[in-house]
Amino acid sequence: MKMFHNGMVVKLQSYHEKYLHAVDDQTSVIQGDNVATNNVKWRVESVPGSDTLIRLKSCYGKYLAASDEPFLVGFTGFQVHQTPPSGCPNSSIDWEPIRGGNQVVQLKNSRFSTFLRANNRSPPWRYSVTHKLPLGSSTKRLDWNLIIVATTEQSSFSRPKMQANQRVPAPAPTSGQGFMQSANQAINTANLAVHPTNQAAGFTNPQVSEAGNAPMGDTTPLDDGEHMPGASSGCCCNSIILNICLLWWLINLHCLNQRNG
Repeated sequence: MKMFHNGMVVKLQSYHEKYLHAVDDQTSVIQGDNVATNNVKWRVESVPGSDTLIRLKSCYGKYLAASDEPFLVGFTGFQVHQTPPSGCPNSSIDWEPIRGGNQVVQLKNSRFSTFLRANNRSPPWRYSVTHKLPLGSSTKRLDWNLIIVATTEQSSFSRPKMQANQRVPAPAPTSGQGFMQSANQAINTANLAVHPTNQAAGFTNPQVSEAGNAPMGDTTPLDDGEHMPGASSGCCCNSIILNICLLWWLINLHCLNQRNG
């Protein structure tokens, strides 16, 4: 028996007990709490000419779509968006529901043959939603609990009205910008720690780019035999900075490999 029918309204709950959430920017999709708004409700539409494919429309009238943009450079997984009907020239908005158990479903994208995935809370994922190929035997992050909100006859809902004191959940990062900002924060902390030592040794604080892609300070190589006052202290300070940055990267890489493997 088909789990989805045209016109019904559903919620999709991840194994984190979070819900597929259409953010108020009308572009981002995250995992959110079961708030009393329509942001966690999705209308089901059948795909013309297909008995197996569906589309999911948010309360903003936009479709859940898989993109070919990496969620983070260097990591597996691609971004998921809300896309207006006029911006859907291909099958990126078409999903094939695959039953995984009692009221449990996996959603396979028709264009990329990837699955809708609920990521964990650890940085840089932060309860984001991506699509990717399954890795290994564990598929719990691909499982979504289907909750039927309204049948075809009752399926009418509109975009939520914002209250003056209502807090909107922040969208998950959709690029490496947030990741690099975290790295820059760690580097800035290290610079602040060694700044007094550098000043005493005759050095100035290295400049760190806010954009995350500019040089972190000018370094001019010295000819053999040249010596700068306080060079030993400067090397020590630079080593501290490099060690802190390296440790930060190793810890995050280890956590991601364990949780995302």
